[in-house]
Amino acid sequence: MKTPSGSHILMLKAPYECFQAIEELGADAHPSGSVLVWPVSRESLDAGDFDLIANRPRGVSCVIILPSASDIPTIAPFLHRLPDASPNAVLPSGRLATPFGVRAALAAFPRSLPKAVTDYLWRHRVVDDQAARIEIQRVFQMAPRTATIGQLCREMYLSRRTLGRHFEARGLPVPSHWLQFARILNVLLRAQAERRAMFKIAIATGYPDGFTFSNQVKRLIGVRPSAARELVGFEWLVEAWLKREHENRDSISPDEDCFD
Repeated sequence: MKTPSGSHILMLKAPYECFQAIEELGADAHPSGSVLVWPVSRESLDAGDFDLIANRPRGVSCVIILPSASDIPTIAPFLHRLPDASPNAVLPSGRLATPFGVRAALAAFPRSLPKAVTDYLWRHRVVDDQAARIEIQRVFQMAPRTATIGQLCREMYLSRRTLGRHFEARGLPVPSHWLQFARILNVLLRAQAERRAMFKIAIATGYPDGFTFSNQVKRLIGVRPSAARELVGFEWLVEAWLKREHENRDSISPDEDCFD
């Protein structure tokens, strides 16, 4: 998707040192961990930037930067629509509207990770059934304190086979993989937000050691934990995992219990 010549949308990618103008909004034009930065103005609205941001490719984060206080009245009639663009953060103009400020906003741990992930999956129709959405959100809610699929199912008052059938019927990855991805994502995003050693965060959330955690990250997502820490945001991690699951789907049974 070509961006209009008057577009004001910028891109920020690792190592997150400077904003860049963009010409393409296709999925292949954005490396993992990249962020679309939209400085809102009357001119950018007239250029159609809202629609480009709202329909951005999967796996790409977005930060909206508001205009200065004196210019807010020029976009006031449109402010109520900004949430429809599903931004990861909205920043005021000024010292926070810098590459460092944008990176810091993306690296902050989400206020509610279960809601953020399930909203993302719902928005992109990966999950289009309300019952499945609720079950996946519960998996993410329980993941920080739940290490096995057996324990998860007991807390959800479902058998492993029943939960597996729910997910299989909707063409979703098996429940044990959702649980392990949710646990991994919780650690990786905390590592982005905190200065603690990643293996300490992993152990604090129930992994026996950093080696076990690292192996699971590489097997389920296909990236090194150190790379996942440097590339901010969660959307690209979700997409990397979904891609890996799609590639391996034929070799996995619906009620598989890989980590119990």
